[in-house]
Amino acid sequence: MTTLQSHIYKVSKGLSIYLDIYLPTTLTTTSKSSLLYFHAGGLVSYNRKRIYPHIVQACVMRGWPLVSVDYRLLPQAKGADLWQDYVDAREFVLNELPRSVKEKYNVEWNGEDIAKDLVVVGASAGSYIPFMAAAHSKSLDLQPPKAVLSYYGIPTFSHPLFNKSHVFLEPMVESQVAHFLSEDMQLGETEPHAIFDLSCLNDDGSPNPTYERPKTSQVEGEEPFSRGILYDYFTEKNLYPSLIAPLDEPFRDGSWSKKEITHPKIIMIHGDADVDVPIELQQAAADELGPERARLLVVPGVEHNFDEGLYWDDGRLVKIREAWGLLDQVVERGEFDA
Repeated sequence: MTTLQSHIYKVSKGLSIYLDIYLPTTLTTTSKSSLLYFHAGGLVSYNRKRIYPHIVQACVMRGWPLVSVDYRLLPQAKGADLWQDYVDAREFVLNELPRSVKEKYNVEWNGEDIAKDLVVVGASAGSYIPFMAAAHSKSLDLQPPKAVLSYYGIPTFSHPLFNKSHVFLEPMVESQVAHFLSEDMQLGETEPHAIFDLSCLNDDGSPNPTYERPKTSQVEGEEPFSRGILYDYFTEKNLYPSLIAPLDEPFRDGSWSKKEITHPKIIMIHGDADVDVPIELQQAAADELGPERARLLVVPGVEHNFDEGLYWDDGRLVKIREAWGLLDQVVERGEFDA
């Protein structure tokens, strides 16, 4: 059966930071592939429990271990802290996963092989961490991931969305977010009804037909987990670039095209009706990197988080299944098919 392990991968100033390892029923025999997943939430909200069923299914069906990672949140954390959380989570996995694989499957894996086949995945702003891994690993003496998979992600905060005082709904004032700005370091929460529950799947990764998703406890008109409004606030006040600096890598300035071809292949999915993270952000990445290094799959007519709560065979996930097919190509051959 597919099993879940929760681990503390680091402690920072008394704050325990967790990751979850999902071990599939059957382990892949064709690679040492595993996934590091970084959740959505504007880098300001949610946690590792916010992961959608089809992502877990995709890994279970392939026999790939999946690791969903908590990371420290803005504004208490800064870009360098996000990067360090990636480095530390990765290092923990390279050491812990061989033990877990040996214990469950009696198969020998080692950290070096895991690092070579590692896939880093992110959703929405959580994709910024995989993009940082693509941009900085080699220069900082880390093995780059084999591939990056980004769901409607943010490759860079050096984009007009984040420096032109963009207002999403209506102008915000600091009093709306003051209590979030003064909090201690945060890892975020996920609403009970949105937490991924492994019992929604059968051992083979197929949907469990008897599973009932918990009803939301949210009262109409009440928003109990509203830290996500910091995304609107930081965007309107042009604060993201300074919070993330100095690790940001802009596109359309030639910096990415100069990077060595050995950097990971990047696969991106985006809805063309997304107003929260406009498709232009990932389009710029695809344009600069070119089709040998990056592929952008456009989903017509859908908005942000269009895949929330959906299962692998859902008719709305055609492009997502295509994206995972591209990922299979990279895992198997290191390249996209011609």
